[in-house]
Amino acid sequence: MQINIALLVLVAALAAVVYFRPGQHPKSQAKAHLTHLTPSAIKTIRVQRAGQPTVKLVRHGQRWRVSEPFKARADEGLIGSALSAADETVSASYKAASLKLAKFGLTKPKLKVWLNGTEIDFGGTNPLGGKRYVRVGGHVLVVGDSLYNQLSIPVNGFISRRLLPEGATITGIEAPGLTVSRGQKGQWQAKPAPKNLAKGAVQDLVDSWTNAYAMSVDRAEKGSSRPVAGTVQIRLKGRKQPITFHILGATKGFALEREDDGFVYKLSGARRQDLLKLKTGSPGKGTATSSQSKAGADSQSGPAPSHSGRPALKPAPK
Repeated sequence: MQINIALLVLVAALAAVVYFRPGQHPKSQAKAHLTHLTPSAIKTIRVQRAGQPTVKLVRHGQRWRVSEPFKARADEGLIGSALSAADETVSASYKAASLKLAKFGLTKPKLKVWLNGTEIDFGGTNPLGGKRYVRVGGHVLVVGDSLYNQLSIPVNGFISRRLLPEGATITGIEAPGLTVSRGQKGQWQAKPAPKNLAKGAVQDLVDSWTNAYAMSVDRAEKGSSRPVAGTVQIRLKGRKQPITFHILGATKGFALEREDDGFVYKLSGARRQDLLKLKTGSPGKGTATSSQSKAGADSQSGPAPSHSGRPALKPAPK
C-alpha cells in the first residue's frame, strides 16, 4: 500500500515537472528580447543615475551627439555597443505585479535608461547566476550585464575621445615651429624640414592626428587660468575654420584643450612627440633626400587617409 502511494506521488511529481517545466521558458518567451527596438530604430538615449546629471544622446544622421548636460560629440563605439545590447535575449521573464520589487533592487533602480520612449530600470543581480534584474513595462526580466555596463559610466565617459571628427581629412597642420601643407603636385610638405627628415615622416604626423584618441576627456574649467605652452591648428577638408588646440603646460602627461568645444583631451606623454614633431633618422637610413629636405617636401605623396533555463528568483544583494 505504501509503495503504491509512493508511486502515485512520484507520477504526480513527474507530471508537474512536464507541465510546468521548471527552469525553462514558455515557448512564447523562448526568444524574448530586452526590447523590440532595432539599433537603427533608436534615435534618442537618456541615462539617469542617482547623484549624477541626466545624460541625453541624440542621433544626427549617422552620428551621435551628447545634448545634455552639455553639447559634445558622443563616443560612437560606446553607443554602438549599447545599441547592440538593447536587443539582448533575456533568460527569464516574470510579471512585475507578482513580485516584491524591493527584493530585486527595483524600487530604487541603480540605473534608468530610456531608448526612444521605452523605459528600462536596472536593479540588482542574481547571486547565483550573476545576471541582472531589469524592469521593462509590466515585466521583470533576467538579462546579462552588457547594457548596464555600457551606460553606468561617469558623465564624461559619453564624450568622444577622438581629437578630430570621425572621417575627417587633414589638409594642413600648424604647430609650434612647424607647418605641414600640400605642395603644388599634392605631395606633403613640411617647413622647416630637418636635414635628416625620416622617410614618410610628414605622412606619419598626419596619420597620428587623423587617428588620435585621448585616454580621457574632461570639460575645461570656466574662468580658470591654465598655462599654455603653444597652439596647434588643424585644417580639414570641407571646413573653413581650422580646429585649434592649446597645448597645456604644467600638466602631467600631455593635454590639449580644443578651443571650439571647451574640452581637455588628456594623452600619454609619449604622444607629444607623435603629434608635435617630425621623425628623424640617421643619414642613409630611411631619410628624405637632400633636395626634399631643402624644399620641405616629404618623400611620400598622395591624399591623407580618412580611415531552457528559468533561474530561481533570488533577492538581489543590497
